[in-house]
Amino acid sequence: MADTRLLRLLSSLEVQFDAAITREEDDAASDLALSLRQGLALRDVMRRGPWVARVHGARRPVVLVGSDFVACDGPDTILLPYRRLVVAPAETGDVPRGSPLSLLDALRRLCRSGVVAEICAGAEALRGRLIQVGPDHAAVEHRSGRSFVALDAVDYVRIAGRDETGAALRAF
Repeated sequence: MADTRLLRLLSSLEVQFDAAITREEDDAASDLALSLRQGLALRDVMRRGPWVARVHGARRPVVLVGSDFVACDGPDTILLPYRRLVVAPAETGDVPRGSPLSLLDALRRLCRSGVVAEICAGAEALRGRLIQVGPDHAAVEHRSGRSFVALDAVDYVRIAGRDETGAALRAF
């Protein structure tokens, strides 16, 4: 009789031990998955599915992920620096292309192509031909002359017109 109780006790302890080991393994796997997710940069997260960016209340599909900006499609192309970026997963659409280009590199390529751009920085919106992109600024030529804006102040850049949009995206 004592042997039976001892066997039941040992069996019960074995079951509890197995359950504790399983719980610890599950917790460790969850911790690892959480750590891996927390180690991903936004750029890497956005390469895993379709995304939409929120721009002044509108939702724009993200079509390109650069090193410090995204390009959004629509009736025109919008370039958004990461520091101004709010995105959400999209239910449908394509995974955005990745690009090693920075916003500075993208603006320089656009400058070479002579596109008309609108650079928005706070309450200012400068619209004209992109004529110069320095290491920390961009210049736009418009009807009343030239204006310069610090790249750190840029909220977004809009490339006007459908033809310009296609050219802008191909440039990246």
